[in-house]
Amino acid sequence: MRRRAALAAAWFAAAGGCASNHHVSPFLPVDAAVLLTPVDDLPAQLARVDAEARALGLQSEARAEGKLPGGEALVALGLIGRDASGRTIRATRVVSPSAIVLALGPTELGDPLRDAAPVALVESVLPGGGFPSCRDLTGDEVPDVVARADDGALAVYSVTRLGATRMPVTCAFPPTTATDVNGDGRMDLVCRAAREPGDELAPELLDVAIGDRVAFEHDHPDAAAFHQRRAEARRAAADADAAAQLRALLEVAFARVRAGERTEDVVEGLDRDAVRWVTPATRARWMNHRRTIVERARPPARR
Repeated sequence: MRRRAALAAAWFAAAGGCASNHHVSPFLPVDAAVLLTPVDDLPAQLARVDAEARALGLQSEARAEGKLPGGEALVALGLIGRDASGRTIRATRVVSPSAIVLALGPTELGDPLRDAAPVALVESVLPGGGFPSCRDLTGDEVPDVVARADDGALAVYSVTRLGATRMPVTCAFPPTTATDVNGDGRMDLVCRAAREPGDELAPELLDVAIGDRVAFEHDHPDAAAFHQRRAEARRAAADADAAAQLRALLEVAFARVRAGERTEDVVEGLDRDAVRWVTPATRARWMNHRRTIVERARPPARR
């Protein structure tokens, strides 16, 4: 009876979470009595996903498989379809033998946050299968599932038999790819500032968030060491043009601040070094990137 009550509570919590967040699709209607019956049937859970997909006009485009800590199978399905306007829509469902433990998307037509909702399953973050979904990516012995938004931002979910939790990310920009920054075998996130078309400077302002089993943090000693190495290595060639010189100055300044130097000191040096390279044609772009360093390099931003 205790197991039934726990299972029912998990189901109701999952359904309640879906109802409160319109970026997460609700489950199909289920008789409340069914929730009080222990379920241990992966094919039945996959059938529920298949029925929902058909009702929403979606079909499978991606699949990832793994194991839960108890050895039970875990399956993540990426779904694709089109909305009433003909635009591609995506969704992700993650299934254990006991439940649909994660339901992301599809987002609604006209949703202002549609591009930023991470609903597409990422089978593996890196080409060639690096950091695959449904494997332990963070070292906590629990499988993780990675989802991507239309704008490229990533979200990482830690998955159990009865639910999933989005892992907090503290970074200067949204994470868009991953690497192993410190060589510990765990996934760390790479976060880049967006580059606008036609920007002749287009610096690569890059932050990293280190995975520590419960969150991804950019205020971490290993992240600071990464930025220190980057600041020391990034230099423009002596004969490079003005745009390349300014690009290098901006990238080094951002890395120095993220490595732990005082923002005021770094920006003062940046302004001094940039005087000879800034022109009337590049001043507006330069000031925008300088502002990014002042506003985003130090203060943490939860994403």
